[in-house]
Amino acid sequence: MPEPEGELDLPIPVPRRRRRRVMPESPAPAQQAAVLPISAQYAAVLAMLAWVVTAMAGWGLAGALGGPPLAGAVLGAAVEQVVEGLLVVPVLARRRSWPCSDPVRGRVIAAGAEVGVKVADVRTLGSSRGPVRSVAVVGSARRPRVILGEQLAASAPPELEALVAHQIVKSRGLAPHRLISMTILIWAVFGVLIDWWDTNAVATLLLMLMACLYSGLLATGLCLRFADRRADRRVGEALGAGRLAGALESQQRAGDICPPGFSLWIYLVCPQSALPDRLARLRAAQCAPSTAPPAESSWPNESR
Repeated sequence: MPEPEGELDLPIPVPRRRRRRVMPESPAPAQQAAVLPISAQYAAVLAMLAWVVTAMAGWGLAGALGGPPLAGAVLGAAVEQVVEGLLVVPVLARRRSWPCSDPVRGRVIAAGAEVGVKVADVRTLGSSRGPVRSVAVVGSARRPRVILGEQLAASAPPELEALVAHQIVKSRGLAPHRLISMTILIWAVFGVLIDWWDTNAVATLLLMLMACLYSGLLATGLCLRFADRRADRRVGEALGAGRLAGALESQQRAGDICPPGFSLWIYLVCPQSALPDRLARLRAAQCAPSTAPPAESSWPNESR
């Protein structure tokens, strides 16, 4: 076969351009949801096992005494929640905290007065596991005790009043009797379904254990969402929607909502639920024109 004369006119391979991966942009710090550290979340779930243990103990005790097991489990869980929320946690918080400084104390009491609540005491609580910049409320709803994180009390930022007022109103929506009522209602529905579904004793015990844990998480999430929206509305009307939105964003940027690991703060801190949506509503309420009629001027010569 004769060889072709000259150079072969072959196409020159062109290297392919490297494809650039479009990396999703991370949201701004103010738009990220405030979440607890992973170790603190695990510690909070493990802390709920005390409630599950008391519920199972009530289940077994009621069965041994010839009573309805579901009623015994509900009673055991309710007793544990009342003892923990109204006795153990407030007492430990008071014993481990110390009085706050007078200037910060005055600001906190004034913030409570803005939302119609008389604050009984203001204290500071730290943690050896890390800095804390959160606000907690314990005690009765009429005369609550406000507990500030050590770093938050030391810095005393300008948004302190808005954060305190929001937490005071929010704590009323997370009252123990509301959480217990919601948990019992959800758990009763699960209990009826499990009782209707005929299974052996071991399967029934495991299903009730899962229903107990899930009903507590679901009730906490529902009450937390309701309490956040109620607090946004009331504090926004009292202090201004824009001021509250700025305070929540500043707290979000600062972080340190809860120290990592197991600490007393996992019983005290309340994470923010659906924060980006709530911030959007607050900004919209801030920009919305006021529908109130303009006030008449008291100056006699101003209308001339």
